[in-house]
Amino acid sequence: MSNKAEATKKQKSALLLPVGVLLVAGILLLIGQPGALNITFFEEMGKTVFAHLPMIVAIIVAIALAVDDHGTVVLSAVLGYFVLNKGVQTINDASNMGIVAGIIAGIVAGLLYNKYKNAQLPTWLAFFGGKRFVPIVTAFTCIILALIFGYAWVPLKGLF
Repeated sequence: MSNKAEATKKQKSALLLPVGVLLVAGILLLIGQPGALNITFFEEMGKTVFAHLPMIVAIIVAIALAVDDHGTVVLSAVLGYFVLNKGVQTINDASNMGIVAGIIAGIVAGLLYNKYKNAQLPTWLAFFGGKRFVPIVTAFTCIILALIFGYAWVPLKGLF
């Protein structure tokens, strides 16, 4: 199998991960419902999974796009999601990008990981080179995106 075919298979497999996550969250919510076992503990856990679904999606998309399996891409996706989401909300508290922020952060982290995982910096900055550079460049990219979406998200959301 060619490298491109393997990468496509890996991406499809990774993008199916949310189905498993949603299944777990749904079961937890169901168990907690009054018509089922009425166990609030399980309901709250299910709600928490759904509340953090954008971050989970950011991680999954980043894993799907990264050419190798490295935790740096996951850290970068989570960091990118936090920066993007909070930045947009700080500019306009009526803005809630939700899962779209997770998708964007995952794409940004995955693509920047592939591009900068072997980045060479000047000697005095060498410690921050390579994979350590990816979270930095992801955060700065998401700051720029937060500035854009902070002002554009509400009008854009109205188009859908």
